[in-house]
Order: sequence, then C-alpha cells, then structure tokens
Amino acid sequence: MALTKAELHEYGLTLFGERYQSRFAAALTAVRGKPVSQTQVSQWVAGPDGQRDPPLWLLPLVLHVARRERADLEQRMRHLDWLIRRDDRRARRLLAAADRHPEVRPLLDDAPEAEDDGPDLTP
Repeated sequence: MALTKAELHEYGLTLFGERYQSRFAAALTAVRGKPVSQTQVSQWVAGPDGQRDPPLWLLPLVLHVARRERADLEQRMRHLDWLIRRDDRRARRLLAAADRHPEVRPLLDDAPEAEDDGPDLTP
C-alpha cells in the first residue's frame, strides 16, 4: 500500500520542518541514487487524492530517510544532554562563587534552577 499525500506531508514536516520539500527531495535522491526533485515532492503532496499520488516505491525510501534522521537526532540529543550536564556543573560553581563576588549574583538570579540529570557520562 502506498503512502497517502497526507502521510508523505506528515513525514516531510516532521523530518524537515515547514519548508521541507527541497530537503526531503535531496534526502530521497541520496537514498534512491536517482534524482527526486522538489517539484515531484510538491506534486505528490498537493492536489486531490488520485492525482499524482506518491508512487509505490516511495514508502521504503521515506522509511530509510526517517530512520537515518532519527539516528542523527538521537546522537545530537545525547551530545546536547552532555553539554547541559557539563555546563550545569559550571553554573553551580558560579552560584557558589557568587557569595564571594556579589556583582555576579544579579546575572545568576535569572537562571533556571539546575536539574540533576543522573550520573555523569562525560567522555
């Protein structure tokens, strides 16, 4: 069963944001090994059902792109978690030092409360 126009749009929007069509076309081209143009993607998601619907061969490619993008996001999320933990410790040290340096206190009072994110996973 082929993707519907709505499903293809949902994948594109979720993977690449509001203006997804050119980035989605480039990702599909990379996976397919043959050009997929932004115009094709636009035609597949526009218009009434039954008119230039997404082709049957598209679903496996879309799933491949989605899995690859998810893996990339997970890797970036792990790195962002590490950065937050690292700088949270730095912020706590600044708060402790603020007692000795009153000029720093107004800057730190607006900072959100630090969270304990579990064990330190610093590489």
